[in-house]
Amino acid sequence: EKLADISTSDMVDLSKTLADNAVPAVLIFARLSSAIALRAGAASASQLTTVAVAFSEVRLADRHLFPRLAQSAVKQVHVFGSTELPSFLAAFATVGMCHEVLLTAAANALVANAAKFAALDLALVAFAYAQFFLVFPPIVSMLQKRLPSCAGELPPVRLAELSVSCA
Repeated sequence: EKLADISTSDMVDLSKTLADNAVPAVLIFARLSSAIALRAGAASASQLTTVAVAFSEVRLADRHLFPRLAQSAVKQVHVFGSTELPSFLAAFATVGMCHEVLLTAAANALVANAAKFAALDLALVAFAYAQFFLVFPPIVSMLQKRLPSCAGELPPVRLAELSVSCA
């Protein structure tokens, strides 16, 4: 069966399954990447997040796929769930793919929904913006207000990662 014949949903699931099982399948990811990139515009926020996280988990910084995911995400940044947007941004940071338009659009959505984020989500946001040395005053302000009261919820390893992100 050709990848062109597989549904976007099945491609998303395959990305996640390959990442979860740590299958050394760079060639499969490469073909999958091309096919998903062509359909990124029709993918949901959840699907975009799943693909970005899957590729980041196997440390594949696909320079064709990630910009397409970002372009699609910018158009629907306000429909991402409270765990999806931080995870999506952290996936980009993990593979070193900076997309300033996405980070700018996401900043507005993150600040508007600040009260919905758990400590881990806030830590992912801090990591994503710190990774690219980008200072967005509304993000900094949100993190300054929210993190001190909830940082204790983070496991020690995540707290250490957060400290490094903010240093």
